[in-house]
Amino acid sequence: MLTSPATSLAADDIRRLWRRLKGGKHGSEPQETKPGATREASDAAADKLGEGEKRIVADVREHIHRQVRVKCLQRGVLVRDYILELLSKNGVK
Repeated sequence: MLTSPATSLAADDIRRLWRRLKGGKHGSEPQETKPGATREASDAAADKLGEGEKRIVADVREHIHRQVRVKCLQRGVLVRDYILELLSKNGVK
């Protein structure tokens, strides 16, 4: 349940709920590119995605992002799984 009345504080509530759900801070903060990042490190990160998978990145307004995160918390699913479900419902498989 979100406890902050102000929209600006809702993000803090979402982070807090997400950490509680996931049991830590991992993945709750944006990752920054390290200055000494190498091609090998980039390749290793790409390998984590799995065979035949590609990453989709989209910039959305903050209120949309917040709504997606809340829906995922309510359902107990990853954002990835929620987006894939939405795409599947719209005929993208």
